[in-house]
Amino acid sequence: MQKILKWILFGLILASMVFVHVQYSFKLYDAVPLHGDVREVSKPVFSWKDWFAGDYQYQAEKFTNDSFGFRSTFVRINNQMLFSWFNTARAHGVVIGKDNYLYEKNYLTAWNGEDFIGKDSILSVVKKVRYIQDTLKKLNKDILLVFAPGKGAFFPEFMPEKYKKPLNPRNHDVYVKYADSLGINYIDFWTWFRQNKSTSKYPLYTKYGVHWSTYGKDLAFDSIVHYIEKKRHIDIPDFLWNRIEESTDCREVDCDLLEGMNLLYDLPQVMHAYPDLGVNYINKVQPCVLTIADSHYWGIFGPGLAQKAFDNPLFYYYYNELLNTTHAGLQKQNVNLRAEIGNHDVIMIMATDATLSNFGWGFIQDAYTLYGGKN
Repeated sequence: MQKILKWILFGLILASMVFVHVQYSFKLYDAVPLHGDVREVSKPVFSWKDWFAGDYQYQAEKFTNDSFGFRSTFVRINNQMLFSWFNTARAHGVVIGKDNYLYEKNYLTAWNGEDFIGKDSILSVVKKVRYIQDTLKKLNKDILLVFAPGKGAFFPEFMPEKYKKPLNPRNHDVYVKYADSLGINYIDFWTWFRQNKSTSKYPLYTKYGVHWSTYGKDLAFDSIVHYIEKKRHIDIPDFLWNRIEESTDCREVDCDLLEGMNLLYDLPQVMHAYPDLGVNYINKVQPCVLTIADSHYWGIFGPGLAQKAFDNPLFYYYYNELLNTTHAGLQKQNVNLRAEIGNHDVIMIMATDATLSNFGWGFIQDAYTLYGGKN
């Protein structure tokens, strides 16, 4: 009997190996692809040079490990077991909070001040912004700082206990304090979102997403447009809030953390809100806006909101890659900064609290130096 069981087990193992190979070769089963930062490995091209150097074998092994049959399904099964049995997320930087609220760790350290860079460092940055603001004003241009909300700040009640205790002042609080005292143009959505959390009809942040909700970022961008209108005394195209659809189906970035966890089964969904925004262009002015921002601006730029309000807007992603309306990228070393600033009416720098420790990502220093600022 024991011998028969061994042969049965051997047969099952052999059959599974054959089944995996058949799936790889013929794609009999349409497996759900993995989400997130998944980089496909190309099949290596054989050459004797790479063979004798060992490079071909290394690349072939990587390709096989990343492309065998049912790989995405096996990854999801593994991730599901870790999540269900050990409350662990197999996604970079993801922290599971109470009631399965999902966070990225840098939003939690932004909340408790672990990433605080010091008051002197922040004051130095804000003084440079003031110099840039005064210089651009003489050229009939404006600079605007936008402090986007952070999920740790919005949902502190669901974060793990070890992140709740404040360790230092928060970068956000000090930035706002100095921006106020030095007369900087800014919008503080970090505070506004927290103040309106309980009164907002629709979620401003979602349970399974790391960015502001679709409804929240639409609301915020509408406010940004009105702020620029008042600052520049112009009439920008109006957003018409035709209707708001309520749905438990996640769209855009409302469940980006959950999707990146690549679980076998979805978690229970909650209600989300999706505005249907029309635009009134009649007798309106579309200013040229250059935005330096982190990933929070993708929700505005990616779906085309910025393109509806601004004239050919540019998105300088982390001040590293300059993106236009077709998302064609231009690397920093190939950008003429003076020309780009000169071609725009408004320079907007947007950051959530998780990225304030490197606010501007070098743009503020470069613009300060460009216009003759002395360190």
